[in-house]
Amino acid sequence: MVARLAAVSPEFAALWARHDVGGSGPLVKAVRHPEAGDLLFDLTRLTVAGRPDLVLDLYVPRPAPSEGGGAGPPFDALCPGPSPRATVEA
Repeated sequence: MVARLAAVSPEFAALWARHDVGGSGPLVKAVRHPEAGDLLFDLTRLTVAGRPDLVLDLYVPRPAPSEGGGAGPPFDALCPGPSPRATVEA
């Protein structure tokens, strides 16, 4: 396919040869859990310096739209018992 496009478009051929690829924007991963329902995660992909073939994907829970911060419901349904969140004592 690339060869066919390059043959009919010199502009495409020049852009393809540059391999100039920009970073991606924010990514969101949606998961449907059988008990907790829909869960949303912000995805951050890190590339290991000097090893572009290795990546580390970090999935951070998104707060529920009605929540001000923290994962909150429905993530709390996955952790029965006392909240696993750290608390700060005065």
